[in-house]
Amino acid sequence: MPMRINHSYNAAGTKRYLEVSDYLEADTNRFSKGRWFGKGAQLFGLEGDVDKAVFDRLVDNQHPFEDELLTQRQHANRRCGTDLTFTTPKSVSILWAETQDDAILQAVQRAAHDTLAELEKVAQTRVNHERGSMSLQKTGNLLGASFLHTTSRPVDGYPDPALHIHCYAVNATHTDGRWTAVDLSAVYRDSGLYEAIFQSKLAEQLKGLGYPVEPTSRDFEIAGFSRKTIDKFSRRTALIEAEAEARGITNALEKGQLGAKTRWRAPQKVIQRL
Repeated sequence: MPMRINHSYNAAGTKRYLEVSDYLEADTNRFSKGRWFGKGAQLFGLEGDVDKAVFDRLVDNQHPFEDELLTQRQHANRRCGTDLTFTTPKSVSILWAETQDDAILQAVQRAAHDTLAELEKVAQTRVNHERGSMSLQKTGNLLGASFLHTTSRPVDGYPDPALHIHCYAVNATHTDGRWTAVDLSAVYRDSGLYEAIFQSKLAEQLKGLGYPVEPTSRDFEIAGFSRKTIDKFSRRTALIEAEAEARGITNALEKGQLGAKTRWRAPQKVIQRL
């Protein structure tokens, strides 16, 4: 599945959505906690596990430690941030569900954060000039937090194993001694490149753990998993593909965004180990 890019305009909804670290009704594993990322986060000394109170302040465009706005502009329909979601090949998710090997989760986090380090190099901000002209200025820093999920949204009440990581970039970047809104148009334009970087880094991480991988037309799969097994645990993907076909959507990025619009909302049931 391609990297999903979804802008967030609802601060309260964003905080509720990312407050939980999985779609299960069971206790989450220790690697599902949010992790800070970006050079912008480092400017505030934000590293390691996410403090929810601090994260909530940033989503609300508040300085994390002082009683003041983070960026100057604050209006009702402002963009709070952008959710960049990376998803592992299905066989990787099934492998983790079978083995419960925490090293696989660590590999997903490292691959995502290494990709984010490349991605933030093209972060920009808009600079307004006289007479209404505007230009883009590269800043090279992001301020965000990643949240690892281990299952898909449920279909018929049951989720499938689906390792994916939400990398939420707050709508702020630092330049010229101040914080301004971040422009991610270059990331959107080259989303396929960053998806490929993530998949490549993840494959290398997994090979280093001793898990053999084999290339596919899109990315890779863990060697030894049949297509029948992969399809069995890909019900959400099947739903999204059917919906895309019904709507005449063929673009991979648009299909990824469609995933956020097709949700089964029945009570969830905990997936059992395979």
